[in-house]
Amino acid sequence: MSFATLLGVLTAEQMLALKQLADTAQWREIPLRQYDTADISGFWEECTRAFFIRIPPKGHIHRHRDEAIKGITHHLVLQTNSQALNWWQEDGQDCCIHLQAGKRYLVQRDPLHWATNDGDTDRIHLLVEYG
Repeated sequence: MSFATLLGVLTAEQMLALKQLADTAQWREIPLRQYDTADISGFWEECTRAFFIRIPPKGHIHRHRDEAIKGITHHLVLQTNSQALNWWQEDGQDCCIHLQAGKRYLVQRDPLHWATNDGDTDRIHLLVEYG
């Protein structure tokens, strides 16, 4: 199974709803981290949890595993740039993928993974967890 599997393209209405959610979100800085998060209520699907992660230019999410988080996670990509990458380790090798704006992906949380943004604009994903 791939680290990130494309599930489909978001509609114009879904992209507008994501933008509105991000614009009105209560963003909070994570101490000692290079990204911000915002929990979301009112996501249009039934889910366990939905939250934004925003990585500013030159920021990153540290290497980690989400072993305690069960279920599956979708990434809905609101904003990105070509230098914003999701990384994971597979068979001892570092691998990466660029998740494109306007698309929805199923992302595996078990492997060691991290994200970087070496671009000049924010990288904003809505993560949706399903129990």
